[in-house]
Amino acid sequence: MRNFNPIAIASTEKMAQDYEIKNDKRLKQLTYVSHVICQYSTPRDLFNVLDPECTAGKSVIVCYTIAELYLKTRETTGTVIVKNFDLEVNQTVNRINQLTAERTAIGISASNWKDERSNLDQYHTVVITHSRYWQLLKNKELDKFLKFYRGIERRNFIVDEYCDLAKKKSFGVQKPEKLSKPVPEEFEYLDELSKLLDREPRKDFDLLIEPIVKEVSLHRHEEKKMFFAKFQFNKVLFNRVKSLVKANFKGASGVSKNQFLNRLEDISLLLRYGGVINNNTISFCDPSVRYMGFSNNIILDANGGFDHKYALNEKLKVIPQGNFRDFSQAKIYMYRVNSSKNGIKKAINYFKECGKLMAKHVGNNDKALVVIHKEFMDASDFEQHILPLTKNHSISVDWYGNLQGKNDYGNFNKVFILGTPRNNSVDYVLQYHYHTLKPINKQRTLRMVGNGETYAFKNRDMDKLRITQSAGDIYQAILRIDRNRESFTGEIFLMCKDSDVEKLILKQFKGNIKKITKSLDIKYDKDAPPKPEDYPTKLIQLVSQLVSGVYKKKWLREQIGYSDSKKFNERVLKHADVLSYFKARGIKTVYHDIIIP
Repeated sequence: MRNFNPIAIASTEKMAQDYEIKNDKRLKQLTYVSHVICQYSTPRDLFNVLDPECTAGKSVIVCYTIAELYLKTRETTGTVIVKNFDLEVNQTVNRINQLTAERTAIGISASNWKDERSNLDQYHTVVITHSRYWQLLKNKELDKFLKFYRGIERRNFIVDEYCDLAKKKSFGVQKPEKLSKPVPEEFEYLDELSKLLDREPRKDFDLLIEPIVKEVSLHRHEEKKMFFAKFQFNKVLFNRVKSLVKANFKGASGVSKNQFLNRLEDISLLLRYGGVINNNTISFCDPSVRYMGFSNNIILDANGGFDHKYALNEKLKVIPQGNFRDFSQAKIYMYRVNSSKNGIKKAINYFKECGKLMAKHVGNNDKALVVIHKEFMDASDFEQHILPLTKNHSISVDWYGNLQGKNDYGNFNKVFILGTPRNNSVDYVLQYHYHTLKPINKQRTLRMVGNGETYAFKNRDMDKLRITQSAGDIYQAILRIDRNRESFTGEIFLMCKDSDVEKLILKQFKGNIKKITKSLDIKYDKDAPPKPEDYPTKLIQLVSQLVSGVYKKKWLREQIGYSDSKKFNERVLKHADVLSYFKARGIKTVYHDIIIP
């Protein structure tokens, strides 16, 4: 470690002693994170992305490093740390203050922001949440409140876990008489906003929103497709509407003047940057809210090495570190079932079969974590078949969105992944738009097609966003367990039908993890909407009816209706079910042929 900064070495050695860390590769990762904090520098708008392996202890080494910097070079190393939740903010502040034996760090939450914001320059380290960071950037107040420590510019800006700055907002054109579901917080109907205004400002307001209304209405019969709409922003008209609202709007239907002006600003964002039309709604974000820090900016993200958003954003530079934990003693049971939200809803016995599986594999000496989509926590089937198991076994249930950075399950030895996380498809388009800042042709339908496993984007970059983020969420969930050993020896039960997601997850596990393909007898409602074509099953059914002989792959592909010749091998012939069937039958694939004995 002689090439590392002395403070980085000292910080890592102290952490290693306190936490009894002996793995050399893990220590090297931690020392490198500390070294980057101590030694590197960046332009204000560029962030180095470090991807130490999940469970390495990246959040802890940050605290040890910042404490050591304070004790030795406090004047020139003022720091801001950005954490996801208030609980993490408090933990970080307490750890740093314990290590320095002084109150050198302060945590900011909604409750103390107004009282403390004018005093932040007195603290060497300020710890804020992701949401506070977004608000400061949005309001252009980062420098006002955080730039200085006792009159000297702060140096380090450390974002622990990626902070999503592409906040989605949506507008509908006309509110229906009956709503099928509650309206989300960041959603408004334009006609409802118009009704709040008096006659004079309403006339101009309606002119302002007319291009949006026309564009959304144009695609009202194409609910399942997506379109990117661009507009001509009439700044003169917008300023006139804004002036009229400021002068005349008194508040109506519980909407204050400031709230209406905020909606008006959102409309200006949509008109300037465009948005995605889908299902009679137009969604958008503010691409002008960009990552900004000081003179040494860092994002810590265990998914950084494979999450595709970093490849799209030239201002987020990944410095890959690789993985160190050995998974050769672990097992992963792979169940080829549709565990998306819609897939689970269409199944009539999903949680019943998962409950049977858990009862079979969780013994008296086991501790198991069950990971599911949050919306199913209150589902009757889940309560009937899964929750009773938590009373008689050492089983805990948690959900996506509540797991990242969580260490509550470190001594658990089994994890059941019962859901495949996936954002709304519009979210991936907005992320692509935000990170690339590239225009999207508004005439081009943002197509999604069934590939036999899921619905995928035709645009490869958007589809990589989908794949890498789903895999990243599952990877983070898996590594909530068995965190206290240098080697991972736990058992993973993965319900997933998306082979691209599966492959990316497996790629993260160093060592030859034992893979076991299994099946569950999941039944589906006959009246449910059709699923994407199951081409591997169709191929197996076709081959089972053929006599001995040599058959061309092209002919087999055409018989089952699979159009993409380039992906036929990867998605169909190399599918786990097909490989298992061919092996059992002694069927061989040779170049362009399949030989049936």
